[in-house]
Amino acid sequence: MNAVGRRQAPATKRLLLVAFYPPERGTGGGLRLLDMYRLLAEQVDGLSLTLLTCSHGDALEPELASIFERVVQLPVESFNEAGILASGVLDERFDAVDLQFLQAGDLAGFFQNSGIPRVVVSPVESHVRAAALALRHRRVPYLPSKHWLLWDLRIALRELRGVWRADRVMCVSEGDARVLRKFRFWGGVQAVETGISVAEFPESLRGLPQRPLQGAPTVVFLAYFGSQTNLDALEWYLRDVHPVVKAAHPGYRLRVAGRGLASLPAGADENVDLVGEVDSLEGELKYAWVGIAPALGGAGLRGKINQYAIAGVPCVASTLAGKGFAYEPGRSIRLAANASQFAQACIDLLADPGENREMGRLAREVCLREYSWDSRLPALRKIFSL
Repeated sequence: MNAVGRRQAPATKRLLLVAFYPPERGTGGGLRLLDMYRLLAEQVDGLSLTLLTCSHGDALEPELASIFERVVQLPVESFNEAGILASGVLDERFDAVDLQFLQAGDLAGFFQNSGIPRVVVSPVESHVRAAALALRHRRVPYLPSKHWLLWDLRIALRELRGVWRADRVMCVSEGDARVLRKFRFWGGVQAVETGISVAEFPESLRGLPQRPLQGAPTVVFLAYFGSQTNLDALEWYLRDVHPVVKAAHPGYRLRVAGRGLASLPAGADENVDLVGEVDSLEGELKYAWVGIAPALGGAGLRGKINQYAIAGVPCVASTLAGKGFAYEPGRSIRLAANASQFAQACIDLLADPGENREMGRLAREVCLREYSWDSRLPALRKIFSL
């Protein structure tokens, strides 16, 4: 266990963030936490922030020391009631605790009993909604051949235990919130959708990026490939969409960017580039013609859609991935219900630079209006009673 942190003036409110995975760049959930808690630290006077997280082998983001008064890391095997008590974190008084990720939600009852007045459970990607979507599409979960679906249901029930015990529930999308409200009918479920990160897109937030749209037409898939949802989406695109787009645009490139992918799956050919983790999302998207969000399952909010939009890159998304966003289909986003529609949307945007630029411009306008972090501050104040 180790602890670091910043000094600040005496606090009037104390908020504890308990996150199984730390706030960090490189993953959607980690970056969301980094941006959200930076906003709280900068905008809420008299607020003291403490972070309790796990050590997963990587160094913590240096900027955490400027956001949190105290940062405590536990070994993964000590992320439990005994480990938290031994850390001394609860020797302090807190007005609210935010339990991020499934493993932290498991501890909702423990924190309720610790005397913290407000316990907030924050499913980063709702397993309840994911299981509901799986049931809808896979059906008959009790057959032996569907044992993997029973695992989805077990994880969903585990999430619900935390949701039921919490004082408030904070979801990353309105779609997740709608599903959880059916299971928590007495209220207290609110969506705080992820905003665009100032740290990741400083230039794009200041002005519309100029994309040259020259050379090989390029499709980019930004994702964290530690997620099975994103791996399934990539395999589907390579199998069912990529050959059709390549037939129409033989020189086109697919760039696969993000952490968690050591090698490309079957279906990749000489037109596919594995970029891996990038230092700058703005730099990666500067030369992109199209961004894709081909999710077939899962829940949460597909933040990559907003990342494409703020960079002025038009997005082709599955209907599931694009559901719940403010973008207008056909004008500021292209939605596709199947592989054929997905391929045609990519083909159209690669063939027409004028339509491409206009859709990107309109998407950026929507993103600036609807998906800034500053607009989320009133909801955060309400959830944490600040």
